[in-house]
Amino acid sequence: MVKISATIDSVQVMRAFATVSVLFFHGTHIIDNKLNFLFLNNFFDAGYSGVDVFFVISGFIILHTCMGKDFNAFTFLKKRFVRIYPVYWVVTLAVIIAYQIAPEGVQPYKEDWRIILGSLALVPQKIYIIGIAWTLTFELLFYVVFAVAYSIGKKFLFAVLFVWAAVILALYAADVKPASVALNMLVNPIIIEFFFGCLIAYFYNRYREFKYHYILSTIGFMWFAVNWVIYWMAKNNDANAFSTYISRLYLFGVPAAILISGIVFYKKSIAPLFVYIGNASYSLYLIHGTVISILIKILFVLKIQTYFANNIGSVAILLATVLIGCAFYRFVEAPIIGLFKSKKGDKPASATSVTSATV
Repeated sequence: MVKISATIDSVQVMRAFATVSVLFFHGTHIIDNKLNFLFLNNFFDAGYSGVDVFFVISGFIILHTCMGKDFNAFTFLKKRFVRIYPVYWVVTLAVIIAYQIAPEGVQPYKEDWRIILGSLALVPQKIYIIGIAWTLTFELLFYVVFAVAYSIGKKFLFAVLFVWAAVILALYAADVKPASVALNMLVNPIIIEFFFGCLIAYFYNRYREFKYHYILSTIGFMWFAVNWVIYWMAKNNDANAFSTYISRLYLFGVPAAILISGIVFYKKSIAPLFVYIGNASYSLYLIHGTVISILIKILFVLKIQTYFANNIGSVAILLATVLIGCAFYRFVEAPIIGLFKSKKGDKPASATSVTSATV
């Protein structure tokens, strides 16, 4: 098998789209809560679907970067953990310290040492210091299962994934819901999105070229966009509509998989800005909620908050958050990852090696 570059610019653009979608989703709710203004009539309420895109990408990238190489489960997990934990710890500890200095609202869990330690370890629990951390626990679960199964063999990996998916769907059909947070996560339908990504990676590495990728990309994009609008309209009428994990699987996970299965074959050059935002997606994902809240606090201190309680002002806040997230990536995340470079001179784990994501 010919060695393939781990970095695919078109995938990075999808990471940028996923991150910005989640950012706009959370930003809409934070702005509504703090400025009493509903940005674009809550059109980005479906922006949480960026997490589903991330999970598909994660499944793709992890298998793609391992195929055709000698695989060592310990080395794989070490690289993945290094990619996730150090930056995450910096952000989590910063939030804890900030809360101790200037407590805001009723958030006693930020003083609960059990929750703090569980958050830092990213173990399954009901609440985390950083809200989006729950998605990272799914990442870690997938990494561990992948490492064990793939170390036995590629065929064994896919056997495990298919059986796992079958169990998940069977339990859902039987309406079985484990009481344990950890077990509930293990059989959450959203995990199947990782499996989609692995299937895409298998076919991408097997065929390398696919002349109909534009058709797949278009179908996936249109399907994703239509479901976005359907979700938005349904939520405007019923706040409980599409509130299950299985709904996000068929609403956004399936079309995201179709879209990405075409996008990965796109070979033309892409604007560096979008690729850079994709590279910075983990930083953006980790800090966007905190940054938006801080920016709004500054507006109140300057007594200019009313000038931003509109669509243009909201865009300004959200774009400023993107810029700050990119700066955080450049001056914090990248140097931290650089500290873990191999003594042999290997490059640090690429940003494409991990999906950061979620709601």
